[in-house]
Amino acid sequence: MKFILKHKPSALGEVIEFKTPGKENRLFINKINMATTEDEVITMLSLFGLLYDFRLFYKETRPYKYAFATYYSRFSAMKAKDALNRHRFHGTNISVMFADQLPNKSDGETYKERQPRQLNISKSIEAMNWFVGFDGWVSEIKAIAPVEEIQKVPGTTHYKGTYKCIVRFSFKKDEISLDSIGYGTQE
Repeated sequence: MKFILKHKPSALGEVIEFKTPGKENRLFINKINMATTEDEVITMLSLFGLLYDFRLFYKETRPYKYAFATYYSRFSAMKAKDALNRHRFHGTNISVMFADQLPNKSDGETYKERQPRQLNISKSIEAMNWFVGFDGWVSEIKAIAPVEEIQKVPGTTHYKGTYKCIVRFSFKKDEISLDSIGYGTQE
């Protein structure tokens, strides 16, 4: 599932896929003051767009905190990088760059990149509300069906089953709808 952002300065907009954002949307923020809280950094970064993920780190051997922030939109990540790199924030000039431009670690440590996958329903709803507006869309469950036979969990009174759900998302303004399939396990 994807749709086009119309609020971008470009006439073409940006295609947002309903998949986990890749490394091209991830920023590395360095030199964050040790007294700065996670909420303060998230509030600052949220001024530029919807965050998919945020992680704040610190090591006792370093004088500063650092963070990784992933936006749904590449455009939002570019805006944040351009506005915040060398920006004075809580007494320090923070450094912001795309995470895929980090130099290789000299100690041989590598970071395994996760493969994009479909967004779960809560992240899909979060993205829809941000990009389309809270009242700009509706969802409707079209069908729920078991994928495999429901089985009793040995040694318990519980049952376990995997289900497939078809959900239709409709955009009110454009009279467009699309169906999405999700799978879940219930015990």
